[in-house]
Order: sequence, then structure tokens, then C-alpha cells
Amino acid sequence: MKKCFITFLVLFILAQVFTFFSCEDDVKPEQSVIKYHVVFDTNGGSAVEEQEVESGKTVTKPEDPEKTTGDAMCFAGWYSDVNLTEVFDFSTVITKNTVLYARWTEIPLGSYLVTFESLCDTKIDNQIVKDGEKAEEPEALTKDGYAFSHWYLTEDTDEKEFNFDSTPITKETSLKAKWNESGIYEASFEDDGFFVINLYENIESESEAW
Repeated sequence: MKKCFITFLVLFILAQVFTFFSCEDDVKPEQSVIKYHVVFDTNGGSAVEEQEVESGKTVTKPEDPEKTTGDAMCFAGWYSDVNLTEVFDFSTVITKNTVLYARWTEIPLGSYLVTFESLCDTKIDNQIVKDGEKAEEPEALTKDGYAFSHWYLTEDTDEKEFNFDSTPITKETSLKAKWNESGIYEASFEDDGFFVINLYENIESESEAW
């Protein structure tokens, strides 16, 4: 009886050892995530932080740098080559370490820089406008959960709408986007069924009552 018990115990231990090593063999090593560095060479502009991007994903377009020394210059985009011949497309997936180069355009005498702060994922290009001429109004913006209202001068605390058609540019100008929350709906019924209409495209504190 004692001999049988010892034999059973040995077999049980061997079975446990075999099971342990079998499980170890089944465990697959975790695949390491490959990441690449994207460096921004601002060519004399303000510093832009380097980004680390997973292979196959896209780099986030940074805020435009500013020229801090030298002649008045306007940022003119990011390029993928040092000779500034290939504009970089930010929808391009990253598959290697990458350097992007800033291009600058001189602001001629008698002209002013107009910048746009969109407050959304869409970046609006700067404009160089001759003294006394008018800036070009950008295309309408979109933002989840919000409705675009208008552009206003950044320094204007009243956020009054900037009129592109009647306002000449006579100095360096910064414009900011005005957004309003959207999404108020009212249910209505007609003979042919149920539908939902959007009561307001824009919602403002001074909106008309329902």
C-alpha cells in the first residue's frame, strides 16, 4: 500500500512538472512596438518638440513655429527634404526616423501677416496681405459637438465678428475662431412619418427663444 502511494505521488509530481513546462511553451513572447522619432528642424524658428510615433501611424501636426530673429518672416509649412521641395503630408504614415524642415517666407515691406487660431484640428494657413487690402476669409470649419460661428480679433474681448469684406489690413492681425455648442433638436411629426429637425445651427446665450 505504501509503495503504491509513493508511486502515485511520483507520477503526480511528474505530471505537474510536465504541465508547467507545456504551459511555458505555449506562452508567446510579447511583440515589441516599433517607434520612430520625428524631429522638427525649424530653420531658425522657435523650438518644436520632437514626437515619438508608432510604426504605421501618423505624426501630429504641431503648432506653427515663430521666427524670433532676423527679418520679418512668415511660416510657410513643413517639408520632408532639406532643400524644401517636397511638402510633407501629415496623413503620411511613419515607417522610419524622420526629420521635417520648416520653410519661411519673407514678409515684404508694406505688407502684414494675418494669422488664424482655429481652436480645432484644422490648421489655417497664415496670409500675407498688402497694407490696405483685405484678408481672404477661410473656408468654414467643422468640430465635433460645435458649430462654427465667426472669426474675431484675438484681442477683442467682446468677440465681435470680423468683417472680411469691409475691413482693410493695416497692421499685423491675429484672428480667432468663435465656436458655439450644437445639438439641440426637436421632434416633429408629419403624415408620412417621424423626423427630427435641428432647431439651431448655432447656440448662443442670446439665441432666440423656442
